[in-house]
Amino acid sequence: QILRVELESGKVETYKTAISDPELYSEDRKHLIKVGFLAPLNGYLPITYEKSLGMGKSMEFTLGIIGAGKNQVLYTEQIITGEYKEVKRDQLGAHIAAGYKFNKLPTYFNRGVRMSHVMQSFYVRPTINFGYYEDNAMAYKNNQQVTEKRDVVFGALTIDIGQQWIFANRFALDLYVGFGYAFDNVKQGEWYDFAQDHFPIKLVGETDGLGVCSGFKVGWLIK
Repeated sequence: QILRVELESGKVETYKTAISDPELYSEDRKHLIKVGFLAPLNGYLPITYEKSLGMGKSMEFTLGIIGAGKNQVLYTEQIITGEYKEVKRDQLGAHIAAGYKFNKLPTYFNRGVRMSHVMQSFYVRPTINFGYYEDNAMAYKNNQQVTEKRDVVFGALTIDIGQQWIFANRFALDLYVGFGYAFDNVKQGEWYDFAQDHFPIKLVGETDGLGVCSGFKVGWLIK
């Protein structure tokens, strides 16, 4: 708990809390570009920029390209020739997100000890999501199965919990899950198959309410 020592000669020695001394992290790269590694399997690609704001905090901004990835199959139908045809979702749109990261700091420290990297830690991240896309959707109208184009608007406010690892001050892995309030403009009971799957956000149930999300991102640190 010593802050400084004043010697009889007039010399003053000061002591800093080593783990929070910015000079210890002056060589750490503090800008990070990440992409969703598995997200294209769900039909979209999120690209995230993260900037460290200092010990224990950072900001993230994400642009998601809906349609950059696997085109999901809604159903298979038999056509007049007797062959089978796949009807696909054909999604196209985008979403944006912004989050503020609170990184976990050690509960104790010794002088001379520092974190392995200023951007590596277990974290909690409040995040705002908003997006729009159009796709094909299957519905039952007049007791018949039909496929129609629809326009979907969705949004969410989630609390994400995750862990980020930094390797050699260059490569990053980020794994997280989240939950919170979500909404969309999809009418209850009107659409079926992927009706509440909005790519970065999935609604639980058929009405506005609980939304969940998860992700695995890989990234590259830059100056």
